[in-house]
Amino acid sequence: MPRCSSTTQNVATLAMIYAGACVVYLVLTRPLGTPFRDSLTEAQQRIKRDSVRARRDAFLAGLAISAMVVLCVRPFSVN
Repeated sequence: MPRCSSTTQNVATLAMIYAGACVVYLVLTRPLGTPFRDSLTEAQQRIKRDSVRARRDAFLAGLAISAMVVLCVRPFSVN
């Protein structure tokens, strides 16, 4: 099995720590509910919904552009 560089190992370790923290956060905050969201008026909820949609679309565009660049440049390919 090929060995990874120390940088790769460090980044992988940080990614695993972050993933674990995300899981713990989800488990601990699940029963807390959403008191702020529950207090919003219908107009405020509509503004939030529109904002969420715009931010989602921006993220998906960034994801698609990044994927195209990485697939074209292939920075991790071994030649």
